[in-house]
Amino acid sequence: MAMLMSPEAIAASRVVINEVLGIQRSESVLITNDSRGTNELSSLLASAVWEAGATPIELFMPKLARPGIPIPNLVTHAARHADVWVELNEIYILGTVADHAARQAGLRRFYSLSGMTTDDLILLELNVDRASLTELGERLAVLTTGKEEIRITCKNGSDFRGSIRGCVATPDTTTMPLGQTHISPVEESVTGRLVFDGTAFPPESIGTIAEPITVEFSEGRSLVVCDGRHAEVLASWQEWNEDPGIYRLNHVSYGYHPNVPLPTGRLVADERVFGCLCVGFGPPQPYTSHSDLTILRPDVFVDGEPVQVDGRYVDRDVRRLARSLRAPGY
Repeated sequence: MAMLMSPEAIAASRVVINEVLGIQRSESVLITNDSRGTNELSSLLASAVWEAGATPIELFMPKLARPGIPIPNLVTHAARHADVWVELNEIYILGTVADHAARQAGLRRFYSLSGMTTDDLILLELNVDRASLTELGERLAVLTTGKEEIRITCKNGSDFRGSIRGCVATPDTTTMPLGQTHISPVEESVTGRLVFDGTAFPPESIGTIAEPITVEFSEGRSLVVCDGRHAEVLASWQEWNEDPGIYRLNHVSYGYHPNVPLPTGRLVADERVFGCLCVGFGPPQPYTSHSDLTILRPDVFVDGEPVQVDGRYVDRDVRRLARSLRAPGY
């Protein structure tokens, strides 16, 4: 089946299996899926696992209602006996109770390609200077770790502050494609508002944001301002969760993948738009609920010093790396 697919898709799948995950002979690799839209990618990755001398196990399950709910028992059992777990399912399992339980049982690695198509795989994993992209993420971590306060503004009206005293910024290099660095501000300290204009997921009914969504923060909790249809959908979805944790701020993440200049409507790419900011809502891991929203052209200040202005990174080393990666606008 893989022979019918594009050479680029085959090459990208081999990058993931051999270079990113380092699959070894005799290992078992669980691939989970919940959508016909990613069946082709599932087969493609399974073929690459087989070529590497390992054993692919593909499991298809009903689409989960939201992140954090229990998964089918068969998937739970398989995950606890696999060496590596690659998820393609649209509603992600990464960071949830099921993910943590599998790792405690001996799972060596979990890699989330949640909701990805073969085109996304090519975009995010093929022809990427992984060394420079990793260095860029580490530089953003240095600029943000060990500081006192993060402030976020934007032309749509964002004006947000939060303490990051004692917080450590971490580039994502092992569990998802490169292109994000995360920090979790002190929950009780966050105040102000954020106005999102990129992508929201879940709920999956929003995707690309057509009308900016405003979220107000007070005493460490968030409240969607219902001034548009997308805002109303998000607020209703949060209420439907019946999990008060969904109103908590979980993380703030820089996006910087050079192959993603604009939103696609799929979170796995959109939270890596070069120069965007992704904000996650929900309790700490293991998640019982979670949602991510993005701002496309933020201003970010750390202890008063600009890290981004109108979605452009200003640090000399970050800009140098952006140029070497051929990021648009640098």
